[in-house]
Amino acid sequence: MLRTLILVAITLLGFLPTCVLTIMTMGTDWDKQVSVSQGRLNRWVEPESRGQNQTSPRV
Repeated sequence: MLRTLILVAITLLGFLPTCVLTIMTMGTDWDKQVSVSQGRLNRWVEPESRGQNQTSPRV
């Protein structure tokens, strides 16, 4: 009886996080997340000047 209870508990504890992650993934607006990520990346990347090829010398 105890062995069966332990196996059921282990199975449920493994299954529960999977269900939670599935619900979170399905509820995510991935297009919005891509836009947010691109905005964050664009803050860190400086756009290249048009018409100029700026390269730093290699040392």
